[in-house]
Amino acid sequence: MLMTIATKASEEPLAIRQSADEVHVNCTRRGAECCALSIFPGLQASAGRKGLTTRDAVVQAALATTDAVGLDALTIREVARQAQVAPMTIYTYVSSKHELLELMYAAAVAELYRDPQEPTWQSGYRTLCHQIRRTLLSHPNWVPLLSLGNQPAAMPYREHLLGQMAADAIPAELASIALSNAGLMAVGFVLAELVYRDPNGQSALTHKLLRFRRWSRQRAERDASEASQATTEQDARFDLDAQFEAVVKNYVVGLEASRSARLGSQPLE
Repeated sequence: MLMTIATKASEEPLAIRQSADEVHVNCTRRGAECCALSIFPGLQASAGRKGLTTRDAVVQAALATTDAVGLDALTIREVARQAQVAPMTIYTYVSSKHELLELMYAAAVAELYRDPQEPTWQSGYRTLCHQIRRTLLSHPNWVPLLSLGNQPAAMPYREHLLGQMAADAIPAELASIALSNAGLMAVGFVLAELVYRDPNGQSALTHKLLRFRRWSRQRAERDASEASQATTEQDARFDLDAQFEAVVKNYVVGLEASRSARLGSQPLE
C-alpha cells in the first residue's frame, strides 16, 4: 500500500493512491470530511444518525483527520466536523485532547507493528521494516505523532519477534537494539523522502542523482575519476525501495554474523 497525502490542509488535491485491493480516494479540502470514512471503512458503520458509537471509531476518525489536516490543526471540534457529529459526542469517549493523542499514538503503533505473519525472524524483521516505512509513507502526518506517546504501547509482535531471535541465539541486547532500529531506519527514510518530494508529490532524489551523474562525468573527464563515474552509471534512477531493502538486508546479515560469532566462540562440550 502506497499513499501520498498532502501534508497541509491548504494543499489540493489531497491525493491518496492505494494498491488494487484498496479504495481509491481523491479529496480536496472542501471534501475532506469524506476522508475519515473512506480511509477507515469501519468508521462508516459507526458513524450514522446517532454519531460515533465506540472509542475506537473516535480514534480512527482522529487519525483520518490528522491525515487530512495535519497534527497541528487537530482539534476535538475538527474531528467532530469531519466525522459529522457534534463535538460533545467525542467527549463521550475521551476526556481531553491529551487523552485522544495518547489513544491515537497507541493505535498508530499497533498499525505499524502489526504481525506480518512470517515464519522466521529474518523474514519477519525485513517485512516489519518495510511495513513501518510503507505505513508512514501512507500516513506522513503520523510521523510527529510518534513523539507524543507518554505511555508504553502494546506491541504483541515485538515480543514474538524477540522470542524468535532468542531461539536462534541472537543476543538479547542486539535483538532489542534491532527492534528499535527497525523504527529508526524506517522513520529516517520516510523523513528523507518527504523532504525531497517535489510540489507534485514525487521524489526529487532521482533528479538530484542525474545532476550528480552529470557532475561526475565532467569530473571524470577532468580528474580521471573513473570510480565515481562507474558508480553513478550503475542505476538510471534512485530507487528508494531498493535502497531501503539494501539497508535492512545488510542489517539482518550483521545480526546473523553476530550470532555465528557468538556460537563459534562457545566451547565444545
